[in-house]
Amino acid sequence: MQIKFKPYFSPTQKQVRMFGDAIAGATIFVASFNLNDPELMRWCAIIGGCGKLLSNFIQVDGIK
Repeated sequence: MQIKFKPYFSPTQKQVRMFGDAIAGATIFVASFNLNDPELMRWCAIIGGCGKLLSNFIQVDGIK
């Protein structure tokens, strides 16, 4: 697994894209059950956004 800036502009591999979507989905799920806690919702948004963004930089060898 490599983290580089160049793969951001190339298509994301399917498994990595699914992992990033799972991170974003899980944080939205957690935030939706805690609508009365804005601090937790804020952290969920930050973690979900960063996880989804960072998944664009990951390139795994051997996966198309």
